[in-house]
Amino acid sequence: MNCVICGTVKNCGVFLNRVFKNMEKIGTLFQDYRILIYYDNSTDNTLNILKSYQLQNPKFEFYVNKSPLSPYRTHNIAKGRNFCINTIKEKYSEYKYFIMMDCDDVCASDIKLNILYKNLRRSGAWDALTFNK
Repeated sequence: MNCVICGTVKNCGVFLNRVFKNMEKIGTLFQDYRILIYYDNSTDNTLNILKSYQLQNPKFEFYVNKSPLSPYRTHNIAKGRNFCINTIKEKYSEYKYFIMMDCDDVCASDIKLNILYKNLRRSGAWDALTFNK
């Protein structure tokens, strides 16, 4: 089983190291995993953290949005998530799962892998799972 773990970021620098740690923990549940991040122009150190993390983890890639941002936060998040889904279809179509995570305080606290593990192993009766930590 393989998984792509995705997220969108803008001004998330203060949370990213903890979010990446959680993404790596989730990655241990799979034979292989990738982390894919969609970055919108930020006023904090988010881009520097992404560049640094890219040097540390060969399973990590990020895309820098070059298009103008919408005045609506939800539009920007949707655009980034759609980019991630299209990238999965193009580059990682053989991966069975993908996870879309928030990259701010929502997913920065310690996660409980046992619950996710249990539900991933359930046979058949689901198309999507949602979870919070």
